[in-house]
Amino acid sequence: MKRFLIIFFRMALLLFLFANIMAAFHAYKFTHFEKDAILKAKNPEDLNFTQKLNALFFGVSLPRPETDILPCDEFRNVMVENEIACWEIKVPNEKGIALLFHGYGSNKASVLGKAQEFNRMGYTAFLVDFRGSGGSAGSKTTIGFNEAKDVKACYDYIKSKNPKSILLCGTSMGAVAIMKCVSETNIQPNGIVLECPFGSMKQTVSNRFSAMGIPSFPLADLLVFYGGIINGFWAFDHNPINYAKNIHVPTLLLCGGSDERVTQQEIDDIFQNINAPKQKIIYPLAKHESYLNQYREAWREDVICFIENL
Repeated sequence: MKRFLIIFFRMALLLFLFANIMAAFHAYKFTHFEKDAILKAKNPEDLNFTQKLNALFFGVSLPRPETDILPCDEFRNVMVENEIACWEIKVPNEKGIALLFHGYGSNKASVLGKAQEFNRMGYTAFLVDFRGSGGSAGSKTTIGFNEAKDVKACYDYIKSKNPKSILLCGTSMGAVAIMKCVSETNIQPNGIVLECPFGSMKQTVSNRFSAMGIPSFPLADLLVFYGGIINGFWAFDHNPINYAKNIHVPTLLLCGGSDERVTQQEIDDIFQNINAPKQKIIYPLAKHESYLNQYREAWREDVICFIENL
């Protein structure tokens, strides 16, 4: 019996060490883009069984999100703090300026469609590459934590121009970065448009494991722990549900009814905690994607209605 217990504890220790090493390895790859990675990683739910096992044990190399298309309309390149690459697409007699922030593993080109819609509404569009993406400096991401500083820097740059109105619009990680910035700083945009923000770092990592059909405990906890340690912050406190409590500016919260990455409970908890005039809209068939794909006109009408009531 004693021999059995010794073998058991040794095996348990080895499994524990292996799980920690694997989690640290995954956390690094999840937050650091690789210039030599060629193919963009598939969504977890799109992987076959063999690919899921490979991703589980060896991680996924994420290519640095580089800008591969340019705006069709006339634009101006802007560098904020000499590190944050932006495009400014102006309109005559602007009603204000809309700052657009992309999601995880993407870049400012991904929000060109929204820029066109804001231009149609009479707003100059200011498209931002978070650090680590596109033309900006660096090659890592903190899933909205440090990106909140980029939101603040770009807001301050735009505020110095004394526009009539400032709107912030973010998708997924971009929405989370906006929420953290608004919650923790003194910025006062006229309104914010949040698309599918996750409820917490722990929850969004767990959702990815669920999408792969893999139990999230304890790997999700370990991944969040090491992701924060590697990048210099306590990731368990990266919690947009709590950020929402300190949001006091008009908010339009948008989500997809078929989103496999962000649950309706997360969206409901965020919405309930926002302490400002607010509206929540669900696009029933939309997944974790640009809502312009299936709901362009509805999205446009919803945003116009929100702006008109500011």
